[in-house]
Amino acid sequence: MKVQSHTNLTAKVLDLANAVIELESDFEKSISTKLLCKTSGMQIMLIALDAQAELKKHISPGPISVQVLKGSISFRTDETAHDLACGQLLTLEGKLPHSVYANERSIFLVIKSIPE
Repeated sequence: MKVQSHTNLTAKVLDLANAVIELESDFEKSISTKLLCKTSGMQIMLIALDAQAELKKHISPGPISVQVLKGSISFRTDETAHDLACGQLLTLEGKLPHSVYANERSIFLVIKSIPE
């Protein structure tokens, strides 16, 4: 799977719609991921979860944002759960344990800040 991108020294344009289509076409496991961009300070990835699939509890070293592009997920921390539908965006501070459960077949975008 190759994502078309256009770059110069200061900017990179990603074809997110095409990346979603490619991830869906390769959706063979209950959890699939596609790394779109990684720099020294940031990582952008797409994650696809089959219905009732779960990303087990984990911790990100820096802040993250999660935007649902298709389906719906339950984003859970130790304190609360947030049900997110298509088009909704959640932000989370770093170093907080969290998990993600797919209420239905879902695709979401994760942008992770990587502390230096």
